[in-house]
Amino acid sequence: MSSGKPIIESNRGPRSLRKNIRFAWGSGLQELRKRFDDSVLGGLWLVINPALLILVYWAVFDLIVGIKFTDPTTGREVPFLAAFSIGFFLYLTLAELMNGASGWMKAKRRYVLESDLPIWAILGGLVARVFIQYIFYTMVVLGVCIAYQLSTVQGAFLYLLASFVVFLVFVGLAVIFAIIGSYFGDVKELLPVLNRVLFYTSSITFPLTLVPPTLKWIPAMNPLTWPVELMRDLLLWGVRDPLSHIWPALALAAGIWSIAVLLYWRLSDRIAEVV
Repeated sequence: MSSGKPIIESNRGPRSLRKNIRFAWGSGLQELRKRFDDSVLGGLWLVINPALLILVYWAVFDLIVGIKFTDPTTGREVPFLAAFSIGFFLYLTLAELMNGASGWMKAKRRYVLESDLPIWAILGGLVARVFIQYIFYTMVVLGVCIAYQLSTVQGAFLYLLASFVVFLVFVGLAVIFAIIGSYFGDVKELLPVLNRVLFYTSSITFPLTLVPPTLKWIPAMNPLTWPVELMRDLLLWGVRDPLSHIWPALALAAGIWSIAVLLYWRLSDRIAEVV
């Protein structure tokens, strides 16, 4: 990782966009470097920490509770680790973006007040940091599925494509919560609780076939369920028409970004007055 500090430069001139992007990326790298400054293993904790969490959930839900995932088309049983890791890393990514974004502007108050950086560049530091982690998460998921010989080359490619689309959706949500959280500090306190509710009521730790018919509306309304099921469809089940699964995700991304851009356009100029 780069050891250089983010450079705050003038936001004027033909190269301002490139400078702002460079600041966002450098800021994200610096955030990660600071996180592991006093660690012997350094960036390896990006993999070790979630891997340890996965083993805990595996021991509880697979070995003790006995949750089983099966291929809906063949009925073949799929290892719990493979099905669970797909959803778990999506949850970690969404939770880090939402929790971080809700208090990001207040945490970066000095940049907001003392620099001429646009709000999107300051928020871009969080996005860059989580994106780097998301790359590690994606590689771990692919490694697990390949180790179990569960995915094809086409499935892995489609999974990577869908991962990018889902990340766009999550970033759009982060922009929304970053702006709202700048005005209402309660958002930062409520989101960790909301994230846990989303985790346990989605299909991350169990297949949808285990949900009683009268309660199926709960995971169906959970915004974490659809990306989890999308990724499993593409990577594990090998759907026949994968693009028909990705197009709705693109439409959702467009809708969320429309809201995010509208909020940004209307409220971003006033953030310096409330942080």
